[in-house]
Amino acid sequence: MTPSTKAKRPAVAVRDKSDKAVASQPASGSSELYPTTAYLELEEDKYIRRALEAGRYGKPKVTSASAVIRYAVRHLAEHMTPEQVVAAIREAAPETSNQGRIRL
Repeated sequence: MTPSTKAKRPAVAVRDKSDKAVASQPASGSSELYPTTAYLELEEDKYIRRALEAGRYGKPKVTSASAVIRYAVRHLAEHMTPEQVVAAIREAAPETSNQGRIRL
């Protein structure tokens, strides 16, 4: 993997140490949080980091990437069906040359 490839694909674990505070206040009335990993493009990661920077000021503090991602998923679920999400991702997918795995 070249250095430029690494810069394009930063991996951000959805679960982080700051989730302990969030875990005591479950999202959307659920009783458990499930650990998972999400891999983000650089611009997506930068956006989450900007949200966390803004969340450091005021109360309650928003310092968890997991909280931002959970909010985004809830917001998406309120506005789109799973089928609409799949259709939008497929529509935005690049045309394939049948070489390698398609990045959606």
